[in-house]
Amino acid sequence: MAYYLVLTKCGHVGRNYYMPIWFPIEAEDGKEAARIARSIPRVKHDHKDAILDCVRTDYEGFLAQIEENANDPYLQCRSRHEQNQIMPLIKHRLVVDTHIDERWCSPKYPKRKVNLFIQAKRLGYMFS
Repeated sequence: MAYYLVLTKCGHVGRNYYMPIWFPIEAEDGKEAARIARSIPRVKHDHKDAILDCVRTDYEGFLAQIEENANDPYLQCRSRHEQNQIMPLIKHRLVVDTHIDERWCSPKYPKRKVNLFIQAKRLGYMFS
């Protein structure tokens, strides 16, 4: 087994932002380490680019990252209320996500509210 540090995009900090976090992973190779890191809670699982970097490290670097993560306030909060309280401490670490789909986040394209009943009636579906 080898030791890896995997840089991931972590979420729950706003739709257009992510928090880059290094996770220490013990795995056979880098590909397996990336797969394990993607399954960690808070990682943006649905993003293709959720894994930003994967580097092999020695045991001392592995233990140092475990210690750093144990003291990270973002990883220690267990509720939205706790996270809102520590937001001034972690706000400088947020990164704007480039994964954003402009169609859904831009005021140029407002969301359409479609009344499904009216749409079905136009298409000729019968309701009884």
